[in-house]
Amino acid sequence: MPLRRKLLRAVLFCSFATSATAQQHAPLSAQDAHTYAQLLAMTDTRQFDSALIDRALASASPQLRAAATLAIGQVGPEHGMAGIAHLRRLLTDREISVAANAAYAIGLLRDSISIGALSGALAAMNDIAREAAWALGEIGSPARGAITSALGRPRPNDVTVQLLLAAAKLRPVPLADIKPLLRAESPPVVWAASYAIARTRSAGGVRELIDLEGSPSLRVSRASQSAAGT
Repeated sequence: MPLRRKLLRAVLFCSFATSATAQQHAPLSAQDAHTYAQLLAMTDTRQFDSALIDRALASASPQLRAAATLAIGQVGPEHGMAGIAHLRRLLTDREISVAANAAYAIGLLRDSISIGALSGALAAMNDIAREAAWALGEIGSPARGAITSALGRPRPNDVTVQLLLAAAKLRPVPLADIKPLLRAESPPVVWAASYAIARTRSAGGVRELIDLEGSPSLRVSRASQSAAGT
């Protein structure tokens, strides 16, 4: 996802503002601020500094730990895989921002060995689960079983949307797992399911797209629009 790659620096910076629970954190100490600057330099040069990552992750600052977690993925697969063990462990970190960044960073590294850990993270808080779903999509074909299995279970709508977008990247697209979600009550879920089918121009899903007129979510949406217009 090129746009997300362009936003990595912004995300790295924004992790210092608030945690995923919107709690305010104390300002960084001079030492932590220096460590953060070193993390930025590390990501700019795409060189993994194990000692720097260890020092940042040992900080008492959740913001710095979240930034260090993201930085492991930002240096790219060639060097970032040296920190993959950190990322797998951090998927269950008590700080949501750290755990969510761990899932996202694994997606940047496209580490297929982490598929099981990412599948487990789908049951975590929404912020973490969304990033785990996205990461599975980045891993692609090796994560096919994990993605299709996850689509068959009830999940928060925003997580299901990310799973559908992940499924849209698979070839062939898993139509049998996507089609049932065209009848979901959530308009975003229906949109994501239809996008996953239409994006691949799969003949097997044409009938379902034509029949979207019967989608419960679209009926509710039309009814709401009609009520608003009267």
